[in-house]
Amino acid sequence: MELVPHRRVVFTYGWEDGRLGVAPGTTTVEIDLVEEAGATTLRLVHHGLPPETVPDHQQGWAYFLDILRDTLSAS
Repeated sequence: MELVPHRRVVFTYGWEDGRLGVAPGTTTVEIDLVEEAGATTLRLVHHGLPPETVPDHQQGWAYFLDILRDTLSAS
C-alpha cells in the first residue's frame, strides 16, 4: 500500500472467493488526484487483471466513479 495524502493511493485488490477471476492481492489499483485549473482529476489504473475480466472491471469502475462524480457534484 502506498499513500500520499491528497495525491495518491495504491493498493492491492481481489476477492476472497476469487470472484471475477481475481484472487486477493493479485492486482494493483493506483488512484492519483491531480489539481488542474481549479478542478481535481481522478486517474484510476487497475494493473494485473486477467484479460477476460477487464470488461467487467471497466464497467464496475465506471459505475462507481459515476456515483462518486454525481455525489461530489451535488455537494
